[in-house]
Amino acid sequence: RGVQHDLKLTRISLHGFGPFSESITYPLYDRGLVLLRGSNDNCSAESNGSGKSSLAMATLWALTGSLDARRATDFKVADVVNDNSKTAKVTVEGFINGVPFVVSRTKTASKSDLVFQVDGVDQTTQSLKETQALIEEKLGVDANVLTRAVFYGQHDLN
Repeated sequence: RGVQHDLKLTRISLHGFGPFSESITYPLYDRGLVLLRGSNDNCSAESNGSGKSSLAMATLWALTGSLDARRATDFKVADVVNDNSKTAKVTVEGFINGVPFVVSRTKTASKSDLVFQVDGVDQTTQSLKETQALIEEKLGVDANVLTRAVFYGQHDLN
């Protein structure tokens, strides 16, 4: 039997990610189940394109590098970076077994970056792949399980 991991997300911060050109921070601590509702100022469908899915999937992208439950290994810059931004950055903060952690994932036209801190100590390795593996080890679940058990996108799962 494996080690039990208690994961609590406390905050997500985004800048230049998807439809969010400005920086936003969304508190998650002690929120329970969260319903995302949006509205648009244009004449289209009332909430289509307001960023509900992007806000939810930003956490998944920061933790796994995947935009939704459909696993992909390499995204185009246009998939994550806002049209009016040069950089997309998502930072997720929380606790693993009561110990604070921070994951920050950044994407530009020429570079991807992943930073991982646990209890204020930088755990980032030389490669994104190694840092991602360390994040999955500390979370106690790999990206494949996380995308199917915690985040369920709008698309069919295969």
